[in-house]
Order: sequence, then structure tokens, then C-alpha cells
Amino acid sequence: MDKPIEVQGNLSYQNLYKIDIHLGDRIRDFSLYFPKIESCTKWKRALSKASGDYRLSDYYSLPNENTEVIIGTSGRTEVKKGIHTDSKYPIAIKTISLRDKDFSEADVIENEIYLMRMGIHQNVVRLLDSFRTATEFNLVLEWERGGTLQNYLVERNNLLKEVRAKDIAQKLALGIEYLHEQGIMIDNINLRTILMNDQTNDSVPRISNFSRARTLDPNQQIHERSANQTLFLAPEICENKPYDLKADCWAFGVVLYFMLASQFHITDETEDADPAFETAMSPRNLLDRTKIESKQQYLDDKEIRKGIVNYVFNETPLSKRQKTTSSIDLVQRLLAKDPAKRLTMH
Repeated sequence: MDKPIEVQGNLSYQNLYKIDIHLGDRIRDFSLYFPKIESCTKWKRALSKASGDYRLSDYYSLPNENTEVIIGTSGRTEVKKGIHTDSKYPIAIKTISLRDKDFSEADVIENEIYLMRMGIHQNVVRLLDSFRTATEFNLVLEWERGGTLQNYLVERNNLLKEVRAKDIAQKLALGIEYLHEQGIMIDNINLRTILMNDQTNDSVPRISNFSRARTLDPNQQIHERSANQTLFLAPEICENKPYDLKADCWAFGVVLYFMLASQFHITDETEDADPAFETAMSPRNLLDRTKIESKQQYLDDKEIRKGIVNYVFNETPLSKRQKTTSSIDLVQRLLAKDPAKRLTMH
């Protein structure tokens, strides 16, 4: 074709809805007529998509500026609530602004889109659509009404019954297992990247963030900086050693430990323990909505990494809450410092 398809829709005489199609200078133009505007609209959008003239606003809409709902922001990424224009079904739109001429960054986002399309599982947030312009990417995702697992726990003062914590963990494990079977390492599992489909006691957890995910061959390791929150890093990452899919299993173990014990897995129990460290790591502070979101303002990153490297499994917080032996054993196997001894998902 000499030119992209040009599509225009308008109401013609005789109460029919028309789409005019131009295929190029050497090809005869033609028109399609429809008795209903709904059919005309669907065909126009399908033809626009096929021609490359595919815009977010053709299919989805955001609330106006006065009612705009921003779910979250991080750097140049912003997530807003929107709707599918035809069905009025709620969706989430993740907008990632691009730096000028930073093609490597665009490649990373394209990889995220590719991996999310591979991750079709009931415990993985589904990518519904994606759009790219010269300045940004827009990823259209399933709308998860329950928000993050972090907020889900805060709303319950982190007092989950053991059976509920294990139910959430089991569903997350299924999602992680599926992704690992596809060779996908998530490298970003924490309380804020796990979303809940609602706020009920039967809510389903879903893995949501693939911004640092990558594919690994069997037994392949990588030696890169992880983008995960420091408290969820595996010991091998903190020691700047190569790591693999088992780092996801460690992060999952940290999530499970927190759900069961109402605190994180590392503590400073030495004779010269830092009171500020203990205060910051206390369940009360971690359960405070503001402090839990900015906890690393209270903790030095190096101290967290040191605590992870020197980590020794402590079952006391779990025993105090009368957790079963099977739960304690599961967490201990996930939080094995030696990756070779760590429980895996496949």
C-alpha cells in the first residue's frame, strides 16, 4: 500500500452509518454501510487497529480531571483507573513516560509487555491491551479493586488467620509456579506488587509488576542489580552473587513470613543492637500505613542488606502466634540462605 489506510466514519443519508476507506492512490476507494452505529463503531475501531492508527482514546477513557483516580505513581510511571468505553468495565491504565531518544528503555517496556502476554494465569494480573506513542507507553490492565496486599493487610491490622494466609500463599505459589515453568523470573515480588481482586475475605491475589521480569534458560543465573525492595532481596543478591529463579522463592517466603508473623524476617539481636533499627522493624510501625510505605526512610539500606546476609531463621515470632509446624517448616524452607537448599516452585 502506498499510504496507510484512512478510515472515516460518519452518518450518511438514508439513516445508514458509513465508513469511507482509502487504500492508496492506485486502489479504488470504497465505503462500508451499517444500519446500527454500534456495528459501525466496532468495524471502524478494528480497521483503525489493523492500519496502525490505534489510539488509547478509541477504546478506553479516563475520568475527567475533577474525578481522576490515581492508583499509584513511581518515578515516571503512573497508574490510573479508567473504563472500557463500550462495556463501561473498570480497568487500570499504567502510563510510562519515555526519556528522549532512550531506546534501551523502550526495549525494557516492550519486554514487559511481551512477558505479561505470556503470563495468562488466574493469579497473574492480565494485560488487556497496550499502546505506544513517541513519548509514552500505556498498558491496559485488569482492575483489581482490593488494591495491594500491603493495603489489604493494613486494613486488617495484619491479623490474618493462618488458614487465610496459607490460602493467599497457595494461590500466589500457583502463579509463581506457572511463570517459572515459562522460564520467567519476576524479580519484583513484595507486598506492593501483589494485588487483591477485592477486599473480601475470599479475595484472590495476583502478581502484577513485570517491569524487571526476564526469561531465563534452565540453570541460567544472572549477575545484575535487582529492582525489588531491599527487604525482599535474597542473600545471594545482597552479597552481589549471581542469582536465578530461586530469588523469587525467597521473596515469596518473606511475604509469607510477614503474613504469618506480622513482622519481617530480619531483626538486630546482637549485643550492640541499634534501637532505631528495632523501632523501625517493629510490627506497630510496619503496620502504620504511612511508615510501611516509606519504611526505608527509617532503615539504612546497607543495614538491611547486612541483616539479610547474616540472617538466621527465627521461628519465635511464628511460634508466639501459635502457627502450625507445617507453616513454620514451609517458611523455613523458602528462607533457606543456601539457594541449593531453598524450596522451589517447579
